[in-house]
Amino acid sequence: MSPFFYMRPTTCQQARDGMDGWISQWVNHNRAQMDRDRDINPGGQLSWILVNSHHSELHLNHSNLNLSSATMAAKVPSFVDVQVTKLPNTPPEYEHLGIHRNGGIHPWGSAHALASTLKGKMTKKPEVQILINGHFNSKVYTTNSEVSGVVNITPARNTRYDRLDISLDGLSETRRDGPDMTHMTSHRFLRLEMPIDEYPAEVLEAGVTYTFPFIFNIPAHLSSKACSHKTNSEDVWERHMALPPTLGGWEKDDMAPDMARVTYSIKAYVLTRARQGFNIALGNSHAINVMPTSFEEPPLNITERDDLYKIERSKKVKKNIFSASQGRISAVAAQPAAIHLTKEGYEASGSSIPISFTFEPSAADVIPPQFTSASLKIQAHTWFRDQPMMNLPTQGSSVANFGYPFSVSLPKASPKVQWTQNVDMTSTKDSPVFHTATVEVPFKLPTADKMFVPTFHSCIISRAYTVKVVLEGDVKIDLTVPVQVVMGTPDV
Repeated sequence: MSPFFYMRPTTCQQARDGMDGWISQWVNHNRAQMDRDRDINPGGQLSWILVNSHHSELHLNHSNLNLSSATMAAKVPSFVDVQVTKLPNTPPEYEHLGIHRNGGIHPWGSAHALASTLKGKMTKKPEVQILINGHFNSKVYTTNSEVSGVVNITPARNTRYDRLDISLDGLSETRRDGPDMTHMTSHRFLRLEMPIDEYPAEVLEAGVTYTFPFIFNIPAHLSSKACSHKTNSEDVWERHMALPPTLGGWEKDDMAPDMARVTYSIKAYVLTRARQGFNIALGNSHAINVMPTSFEEPPLNITERDDLYKIERSKKVKKNIFSASQGRISAVAAQPAAIHLTKEGYEASGSSIPISFTFEPSAADVIPPQFTSASLKIQAHTWFRDQPMMNLPTQGSSVANFGYPFSVSLPKASPKVQWTQNVDMTSTKDSPVFHTATVEVPFKLPTADKMFVPTFHSCIISRAYTVKVVLEGDVKIDLTVPVQVVMGTPDV
């Protein structure tokens, strides 16, 4: 399958003003147009566009393709026009666009005119209207939810067409800002098409409203073609086959960076046949928020290499820095029970962190330390890539798997530690006495002002959570444990 390339216009002044602000403005200004173009791109693997500051060379990598601008013009001239493409087949579709910070992007062929035409249409009263039954802005759709309604098409002028396309699409998008280049990657993981039984006449008449009903159900799993890249284990592939939740489109803060988003939308297009595929004559889209049902996974098998977590601590106990050691305390935390989202994600069950302590005193008469408070933070980790992930980013080095962390402080707890004295008659230490205790540190997610989406791992975006607890008193100990967030009650 052929590569797919985006070319977008900009002015010299924009290029001079450049830098970070320009990149963000460029992305936001063109996002609607890019979304429209994406819907008629060909299925294929990851494509790259890198434009240098002198606009003299394009490096296009697709199945190890590397063409200069001269050879590209000779070999792939028809792919420059973003509007003349083939309809998509099935996911996955990975696209990668690079925008150079100190150089503009000049339009090729008829792309500029077509983009300007569509951009103008986007600002007018929509000729394609998508009405979803029972929809409101904060509505959440979950697994098996029905999404139904009608598409009303009222063309401003007589419009000849060859195809009507109504679909439910799921799309992941990432952005990575480099020193010289901003990389944008998209992955369409879901596309459900609505069959149209009867087409009207070949020309849609001006001022006449044509109505087409649609009905979709949010699937429980993606098709096997949604994740076709290599993974290092079957477990990773299975996680990539689950629907990710909406990310970046909630009314409340979902703690995701602007560089990562997951969107679901109903899209409707009127298409005319072209030499290489179809042109968009009319079109529109309607976003919806999706929170798929998920299930609690078994506790993680955490190793020393998984440094995102700190589930064990051991340290000496001293009255002050100059005093002799009174013994050694060890703390081991277990993974808390999963947090279950309810009320379509707007409420959450509570959980607690089990912590086991062992205190080995330097002498039999030394009293075990006490804790007066426990400070807690829930940490939302978002990983996003411009290449499909082969491993789970929660495993291994957190430096190598760098993600975007976001911390929210939780109310303090006051754990009551009840020590039990034990005697080990076989011990060869100075004192055979040791003390043990177990506490539960409760916590609850702050759902009033934050949106906690379920833990998920997709091809280019992942979200996971940890809780950091700091126990303070006669000694200070901090632990970081994983916590799963799942959608649905424990009986689901």
